[in-house]
Amino acid sequence: SCPAWSLPTKISASSSPPPPAHSSSGPQQRSYHCSECGKTFKRKIILQTHRLIHTGEKPYRCPECGKSFTKQCSLQVHERIHTGEKPYNCSHCSKSFSDRGNFRAHQRIHTGEKPHECSECGKTFYQKSNLQRHQHLSYAKRS
Repeated sequence: SCPAWSLPTKISASSSPPPPAHSSSGPQQRSYHCSECGKTFKRKIILQTHRLIHTGEKPYRCPECGKSFTKQCSLQVHERIHTGEKPYNCSHCSKSFSDRGNFRAHQRIHTGEKPHECSECGKTFYQKSNLQRHQHLSYAKRS
């Protein structure tokens, strides 16, 4: 995912943050709450990124095809579709990837790591999307 600092500077949260949460076990940490859905974030910039989900604002536009994105780094990854750049190369095989997340998921094929486990049956998966598909196909029809 993109770092929060890749946001445009003009975005602002719709409500001011609540007062700092008090903790008896250490320094005070401020938390920022989304007024739309109630989610809480430790950093204001992360809240600002999150708020784009609710506003629908996508300030970064691809000059090649016009597709828009909420974060500049998402646009940069997308632009690799047009340039063909694939900077992530697997050291185990000849595959290369334009997206780091897809590259990391691919590496699990070689390592055997299956970090996504079904809470119903215990079956494990390389990718979260495969777990979600399994759960939908296996358990979604239950009443």
